[in-house]
Amino acid sequence: MSTWLTAADVARLLGTPTTAVNELRRQGSLLAGRRRNGRYAYPRWQFDRRNRPLTGLKAVLGRFGDDGDAIGINNIMTTVWVELKGLSIAQWLAHGRSVHTVLRVMDDWELS
Repeated sequence: MSTWLTAADVARLLGTPTTAVNELRRQGSLLAGRRRNGRYAYPRWQFDRRNRPLTGLKAVLGRFGDDGDAIGINNIMTTVWVELKGLSIAQWLAHGRSVHTVLRVMDDWELS
């Protein structure tokens, strides 16, 4: 189960205003799901140890398209993949490994 953050939490992590967080979401650089109250929640796994978005995350999220379900994408991103040496996509990216490998695996599984 992932920890989900508010836009204000993400703004504190990044040291930016919440408007910048919202812009990152709109650009497809961050994954967010809309809560019942209409506000967005952001999975914690998409930030590295320095609290920056994972390198390659935008390219990976882009493969899901505009109508991707945030919970479904979250599940795909945090599921262990044999093809990624027993790591999840999020873990793979957090370890600084190749985003191209992830994209190839996604293509092989037709997740794009």
